[in-house]
Amino acid sequence: MTHSFWWLIVDALAVYRLAILITKDSITQPIRDAAGERMVLFLTCPWCVGIWIAGAIVVLTRFVPSAWQYAAFALALSGVTGFLAER
Repeated sequence: MTHSFWWLIVDALAVYRLAILITKDSITQPIRDAAGERMVLFLTCPWCVGIWIAGAIVVLTRFVPSAWQYAAFALALSGVTGFLAER
């Protein structure tokens, strides 16, 4: 299955939102606090987390595209909203 240009944008925004959720949002702070010393750097680096999220999204797009598209769209909208709210 090939994605259109627009779905590439949606997936990129979903990666952005998940990376921010894991590395910076207060809702995931307890997870970052509970992580060991080695994981703290990883869990606070959007670049580090982003590549793993992107890989997972490629797999989801390949094997469960219809289920992933709904989640991706919701995450993309959330990412855009959060980005605009911070500006």
